[in-house]
Amino acid sequence: MEIEPLKARRLGLQDIGQRDRILALTGVVSSTGNQANFAWLKEILLKRPLSEMLVGLALPEDGVIASLAQVTFIHLPADKHRAMVNTVATSAKHQGKGYAFLVMEEVIRIAREYGCVKIFLTCSEKREKARDLYRRLGFIQQGDSDYFELSLLEKVEENGAP
Repeated sequence: MEIEPLKARRLGLQDIGQRDRILALTGVVSSTGNQANFAWLKEILLKRPLSEMLVGLALPEDGVIASLAQVTFIHLPADKHRAMVNTVATSAKHQGKGYAFLVMEEVIRIAREYGCVKIFLTCSEKREKARDLYRRLGFIQQGDSDYFELSLLEKVEENGAP
């Protein structure tokens, strides 16, 4: 019997209870750090249409959500949409198995599908494993801050080829 590979998916209303359980078990309230440092972000969020999405990884044997990400899509003019990762959480017994990586890969795929040019998040220096995960996915830390960004625009070589 062949085992299907695990795949993250968009979560629906039926998954909200599991989201709350995972966040309670991990003690994660939000990974967005100190919002006082992001007054500019608050201003954007108040003026632009938003949509939110949960992306998670449910285990096939029991349907339990092992890991999830909560993402806000910010719709900006001139097709410069952004995705803000608010929270990434994995239940304690499922940590260290690569589930958060799979969830974030799906977040990146969906952000591209939505036409986002950038994904951003904040991550406390106390969460070094999470920071390593984001770096492996291509996020770049901005200076010494808790702010990480991933550009979804293709880099153009000097000869004009992507």
